[in-house]
Amino acid sequence: MKLRYLLCFLYSSFLFGQNIGDFQSVVPTSQTTEFIFPSSHTFQKIIAQGDPLSAGGVLMGNTDFTGYVPINGSSTNGFLSINAETLPGGVSVLDINYNNTTKLWDTTLSQAIDFTAVVGTAANCSGTVTPWNTIISCEEYTSKELVTNGIITDLDMNNDGYDDLGWAVEIDPSTKMVIDKRWALGNFKHENLAIHPNERTAYQGTDNFTGFGFLYKFVADVAQDLSSGKLYVYKGPKDGNGDWILLNNTTKEERNSTKEQSTAAGATNFEGIEDVEIGPNGSIYFAVKNEDRVYRFQDSDAINGITVTNMETYVGNASYSIAHANGSTLLIGDMVMII
Repeated sequence: MKLRYLLCFLYSSFLFGQNIGDFQSVVPTSQTTEFIFPSSHTFQKIIAQGDPLSAGGVLMGNTDFTGYVPINGSSTNGFLSINAETLPGGVSVLDINYNNTTKLWDTTLSQAIDFTAVVGTAANCSGTVTPWNTIISCEEYTSKELVTNGIITDLDMNNDGYDDLGWAVEIDPSTKMVIDKRWALGNFKHENLAIHPNERTAYQGTDNFTGFGFLYKFVADVAQDLSSGKLYVYKGPKDGNGDWILLNNTTKEERNSTKEQSTAAGATNFEGIEDVEIGPNGSIYFAVKNEDRVYRFQDSDAINGITVTNMETYVGNASYSIAHANGSTLLIGDMVMII
């Protein structure tokens, strides 16, 4: 379930020594309107849609990706960035710290990001926290899509040569400023991206299922700098080995045409890529919502590789047994069976 209106942290007395996945599963059920969390954790509301921001305005709705950026590596003092998947879109940043006396999180500043310098933003969906402690917020609408549907009338309102919407946007949460839209990452319906520990390679996908839900690999020319680099799209089977096809990605016109180039290259269509992540074993995982699948693959080389190996279904079309405090539950497709 995606919580769009309420943002929270789960924590226990062992929080700062744990990974977020280090708790026993709750009992799986069919999706409901209830928010269910394990008995080992407690719940705190930090901010909700419509709550006032201390720097002015209110928290926008349709909240999506939230990313925590630590201050000097701290797990108790940092910045919380919150996306708004709305049109126009938005991002708000909270300065938060954990109060050891109350055992609660305190907010000392809350402020909306000003996107005027990049002609606004749209449908800020998912994103990532970079290894260099910035936020990437992803736009899930493109200017072409909105013009086609009569929602806007101009692809490039500031006449800078780039379509205004459909990019990954880099933000500095400490200054509450936009660094820039990362044009070299391509123009399409961005969902999120996962950045490799080498700080140059990023994997990303298109959240669309009408013939151009493509999987991309980007290799920056310089570490920690996403302003230029090589952009590849995946072409190959969904079970086996495939190739990274290099796209033209230098001029503004080329960067505006990511989708068209990918289609012309015969890139493989995945019907709605919702998330891409890099596993601790080095494999890359991505969820495809309209195929009810999580795929995984291995990149032959994160920087120089042009082939993909072992593309396969990792989750989907199978049964899974999930252990929890009350025993175990067998998941068979959409069915839940207590055993």
